[in-house]
Amino acid sequence: MMLVWIGITFLVLIGICTYALKKVNMSNSGQYADLSSVLNNVIIALSIVCTGIWTISTFDLLNQREMAATQLKELRNKAKDIESSKIEISTEIVEYKGAYPDSGKKGLIVNIKIKNQGNSAIDFNLKDFPLKVYQIEADDTDVGYTKQYELNVLSKVGKLGDKKELFTRLDNLVSLVSSEKVLSYFAVLPKNKMYYIVFSLKAHDTESIDEANCQVNECKWFASKYIYLK
Repeated sequence: MMLVWIGITFLVLIGICTYALKKVNMSNSGQYADLSSVLNNVIIALSIVCTGIWTISTFDLLNQREMAATQLKELRNKAKDIESSKIEISTEIVEYKGAYPDSGKKGLIVNIKIKNQGNSAIDFNLKDFPLKVYQIEADDTDVGYTKQYELNVLSKVGKLGDKKELFTRLDNLVSLVSSEKVLSYFAVLPKNKMYYIVFSLKAHDTESIDEANCQVNECKWFASKYIYLK
């Protein structure tokens, strides 16, 4: 930008000097020309040009500084509110056959470990059964489920057989910065079957994610695991 204005100034100076030389030549040829007036005009013109360049350059610098400050503020806000979690699934098969020992079932414990690695707390909504266990069948690479189980995290366990004291689900979990929490699920499922365990939650904050990509592929916290229940 500065090079452009320097070039313009140079051209203006050439024009002024040419004009002054013409005036001097006219004086030498016998026509009246006030040299001091010409020089005065040259000085005034240079002052106007320099003032204009200084004003425009100052405005441009201030504008660039304001834009840089705005961009820096936006980057700091994004960095401050970044959500990042590490989610791991671990399982354990227990010799528990449930209320009916001859049912051909075993107990399955599923632990979901959530570690908050971001710079802000994350509120996980657990109301829509984020953990699902699919009993599957497969042929070559074709996989499909025959039964689906939706497991709960219990914040309170009721007394068995007491209708007044039922279990209470945990509907949401707040994961603080740098915290690590484990959600433990339990079910009694038919043995000698293949299962696909999926933990899936919609991302709470998508501002730092490509919004166009989220519209095509729903943005989620996601982890999965296959297990064979012997």
